Amino acid sequence: MVVGHSYGSHTVRIFASDYPDEVVGIVLIDSRLEELTSHPFFAPTRSGQQMNVWAILARFGFFRVIGRNMLPAPYQEKMPDYPFEIMITPRFFEMSGLEDDVASDNEVRETNGFGDTPLIVIVHGVPDPLIFGQLQGADLQEAERLFQEAQMRLAELSNNSQYLVAEGSGHLVIIERSDLVIDSILSLVESQ
Repeated sequence: MVVGHSYGSHTVRIFASDYPDEVVGIVLIDSRLEELTSHPFFAPTRSGQQMNVWAILARFGFFRVIGRNMLPAPYQEKMPDYPFEIMITPRFFEMSGLEDDVASDNEVRETNGFGDTPLIVIVHGVPDPLIFGQLQGADLQEAERLFQEAQMRLAELSNNSQYLVAEGSGHLVIIERSDLVIDSILSLVESQ
């Protein structure tokens, strides 16, 4: 069983494609979408150079001082302490600066489908600033439509898939709708 959220879905898809005999079920949660990388709505907003500057600021305790104010407003109260404490470390920003989104997107484009391997695709139910930044109005509606359509296409990677909407949740489905994530994982485990 493999489970991936957001950018982690790339890792899951690559592993499941490379080692299909070792994977008995897949859960993809609000996945990063390689085909939308070039679309202006989804263009990367943070460069490796910016991450390096943020790593230096983190070394001097800048993010500890501003605390949860560094998060988008909807997550200032919702984010559990553990991931937040990791997110304000110099190492987090250093590693984020090393990520090569384009190379990862290209690698996942080369993967195969999952045949009959059970697949559950879970997508957010509420447009989220973590994905869409400051988009508003018609731009936000169009970006959300494109995102939802691309998520539906992910479900087509398996002949044995489900597509679930995490009602009331933004991008952090794993926090806001952990019940849905847990139930999905358990349903695949129980079906084995």
